[in-house]
Amino acid sequence: MEDQRLKYLFNRYLGSQLSEREQAEWLEVLTDPKHKNAIDELVDGVFEREDLLKFQLEKAIANELLQAILNEVQTAQPENLMIWKRFRSAAGIAAAVATIVLGVWFFTHLVQPHRNDLSSRASRDHLRYANDIAPGKNGATITLSTGQVIPLSSNKTGIIISPTSLTYDDNTQVIQNGQGTLMMTASTARGQTYTITLPDGSKVWLNAASSLRFPTGFANKSSREVELKGEGYFEIAKDKAHPFVLKTGGQQLRVLGTHFNVNAYMDEANIKTTLLEGSVAVSSTRQQVVLKPGEQVLNNGTSLKAGKADTDLAIAWKNNEFNFESESIETLMKMVERWYDVQVVYAGEKTTEKFSGRVSRFQNVSELLRVVESTGYVHFDIQGRTIYVTK
Repeated sequence: MEDQRLKYLFNRYLGSQLSEREQAEWLEVLTDPKHKNAIDELVDGVFEREDLLKFQLEKAIANELLQAILNEVQTAQPENLMIWKRFRSAAGIAAAVATIVLGVWFFTHLVQPHRNDLSSRASRDHLRYANDIAPGKNGATITLSTGQVIPLSSNKTGIIISPTSLTYDDNTQVIQNGQGTLMMTASTARGQTYTITLPDGSKVWLNAASSLRFPTGFANKSSREVELKGEGYFEIAKDKAHPFVLKTGGQQLRVLGTHFNVNAYMDEANIKTTLLEGSVAVSSTRQQVVLKPGEQVLNNGTSLKAGKADTDLAIAWKNNEFNFESESIETLMKMVERWYDVQVVYAGEKTTEKFSGRVSRFQNVSELLRVVESTGYVHFDIQGRTIYVTK
């Protein structure tokens, strides 16, 4: 961002003149570490303004007022509080306020006019997010072809499959298989994720509401075939003699050794296959596309369309992040439904705006909703395990 634009936004903020779009832009600036030095310089410049010299007070009174102001803004929403955190961390603020009561000016021009508004907003915010919802966690089940269901511990990060046993990654054995090669299905519910090491050493990360069907061994098979529903990230062990074949929806992937992500949720318009490393051939009933690293193919059921991909966005979930760029509210809230195991209800007309942001998947749902809501284009209310969305 150019210095002139940054200065413009800063001055608009000081004058309480930011439009809704400028507020969203200003929030992005404040949360981006690369702008910290520039913002600190702007803050230092405010301390030197001659029109503030008339507000001089003695040190004791100034410090008392400063604390009152900082306590006052604690009731603000995160986007309002962010700039105050910058002010508090700016070099020399305490010394400057001791001689120039900058707090008087801030309190008069920024805090006091919005006192009632901040209080009422904080009250509404508290009510809307009073029933917050915790994030998902590790968890899955294994269902054997015999019908036996084995719940996997949420305290373990992953499970290793071999022809003879199921073992956690800390060598704790779950079950010993004395029945030869079996078909099994690993499934995550909404609000769960799990890591599986297949018999050939390949690793699969399953996202929420997903399942993977595979055999307990690949011996005496010409290829290593598995089936996916939902979303998974794959790191395939190399074996030229036994290609790895992934079937999902209306497509098939054939690989020798590679890293890729497949999003194949039934309620999405496209199956998205994103390649990070190696090579993969994606086939449908009518087409075949060979992907290179950094490419993605979209399968809408009738055709395959390949192009460049943002791999960070594609595997953000695997890295425990919500990372979205120009996404519709429907797509974003589907992510919320799966990870937080909630129901989403739209009240009235849906917004057509696109949303971008990044939030840890370890945070409660309110943290993600506040980021989206800060744009001013959408509002949320949590009631039980239902999130109501209004324009």
